[in-house]
Order: sequence, then structure tokens, then C-alpha cells
Amino acid sequence: MRHPLTTALHAHWDKLRGSRPAPDRAEFDPRDMASFIANTFIIETEGVAPFRLAGSKLCALFGGELRGRSFLALFDVDDRLALAETIEQARQSTAPLILSVDAATAAGHHLPLEFALLPMAGNGAVGTRFIGAFGVFGDDFWAGRDAVVSIKLKGMRCLVRTD
Repeated sequence: MRHPLTTALHAHWDKLRGSRPAPDRAEFDPRDMASFIANTFIIETEGVAPFRLAGSKLCALFGGELRGRSFLALFDVDDRLALAETIEQARQSTAPLILSVDAATAAGHHLPLEFALLPMAGNGAVGTRFIGAFGVFGDDFWAGRDAVVSIKLKGMRCLVRTD
């Protein structure tokens, strides 16, 4: 992880989980995440990975409400299968997943982003939902004014658990 916002979410997630594979989703208090809450989201890990909620900066970046929309559909068609398989691997191993992407707008702007997806526990199961955050690298003065229309994967990796 390279971005301060994704690193902050990971540190918070790691603190909450302690020695468990993942923290329970009920343990996440928005007040404890005030410095990065607008950049966070929650997705389900089944099917097209629909958004359960999305922070205001993520919605602004994509030009509208994301709740109920597919996380996978944000990505180029060529990347979706590999991403879905990697999300499933991360779900099964309860490992954090880091994505490096290039976001593109209809007007031709490009913006490098980092996404962190971290498994949560809930209702007796681990990994049915991930909490995530994104961070923007570089000049993002136009972000939110010129909506992102697609994102291309540049890299993805599951983080090795150290416990």
C-alpha cells in the first residue's frame, strides 16, 4: 500500500481485527474513520460485487450514487474476470487486496488510483463483504467535475497475513 488513505483504513482494520482473520462489520464506527470516510465503500463479494455503500468522494469521482451498482462493472471488460477471481481468492484467504488502477474520463483525463479491499466478518461468516478505500495519486483538481467512465487494472495483489 502506498497511499495514505488506503494505509489508514488498513491500520484501522488491523487494529479492530486483533488476532482474528477479520473484524466484524459492526465494529466499524464512522466517527473513528472521519479522516477517510468519504473515500470508503463496502461491497459484497458475491456475483458482480455490488456496492452496499459508497463514500461521497467515490460517488463524485464516478459521477453519481454507486449503491447497488456493480464494483466489477467499473472496470474495463478485459479486467473483470481476473478481478472477480482475485476477489474470491482474497475472500477465501481473508487477505487484504490492493489494486493499482488507471482511471479515465470521457474527456480524456487519466488519474492513477489505489484501492484497498479488506474482508469483514458478519452474521457468522468472514469475507462476504469487504470494506474498502481509494486514494488518488497526482493532480486531481478535476476529480468530481469530469466523471470517471472506466478504470484499467495496472496491478493487484493479496497481502500476506503475518499472524
